[in-house]
Amino acid sequence: MSKELKEKILSLRNKVPTQDYEIPGVGKVVIYGFTGLERAQWLEASQNAKGYIDMKKSDPLMFISCVRDESGKQIFTLADELLVRDLPCQIINQVCTICMKLSGMGPFADAEILKTLLKQTEKEEKSK
Repeated sequence: MSKELKEKILSLRNKVPTQDYEIPGVGKVVIYGFTGLERAQWLEASQNAKGYIDMKKSDPLMFISCVRDESGKQIFTLADELLVRDLPCQIINQVCTICMKLSGMGPFADAEILKTLLKQTEKEEKSK
């Protein structure tokens, strides 16, 4: 049983949720959530010398990582970081919000965790 379960879990490797996003005046892109490795690389690359998240890097790097074409190929590279910083904040924020949601990060993940805990608590109370 545990071998089957392991195989099922590992079959999820590199299969992250995606969501289409329409960039106003440009067209459709696909936003990808992070794999565990991509999230770790993004966090590491977003840190400043003191180990804190550098907001000048964080959002542009997430944008670069998550925005892809319909075939799944990244549209931007790390060489585009300074250019991405100058995009309208509304677009960067919307893309990063979607990426965080797809990756189970931030307040979206916290809200889902809270919903799950509340449901479990309700079930436990009903079973008493």
